[in-house]
Amino acid sequence: MKHLFVPLRIASMIKEIDFNEQCIAEYVKGGIFKIHEQNHADSGYEEDYFNTYSNQSPNFYLPNFTAAAPTYEQVLEWFRDVHKIHISINWSKREGGYCYNIIQLNEPNLIGPLTTYRNALNEGIIHAYKIVKNKP
Repeated sequence: MKHLFVPLRIASMIKEIDFNEQCIAEYVKGGIFKIHEQNHADSGYEEDYFNTYSNQSPNFYLPNFTAAAPTYEQVLEWFRDVHKIHISINWSKREGGYCYNIIQLNEPNLIGPLTTYRNALNEGIIHAYKIVKNKP
């Protein structure tokens, strides 16, 4: 299931640019990935839910907390909704690999080729991070 979440490098980068969505997983000291437990309604809780944390959660009880670990989908939605940056991944027969496309203010910017879909997705997120980080 870890493959559904962005790697620590990206989680740390987007934390710098104020990513603060609730996540069901986190990275702790040493780069260790941790998914939070699900609480079940049949265990006395009103309904099923996961404990969630964000990059601004009080960390006094989480001394090893490094960064919230969002899913790829959470990150793509956050860039799209908050920063108006859309990231898409496509296979390019001409380029012979996956490419990512950044659309900001209707100005597409196709980058690639990269060897795998996940590499293209990671590079697309890093590119969007740099756009947001360098805004005046």
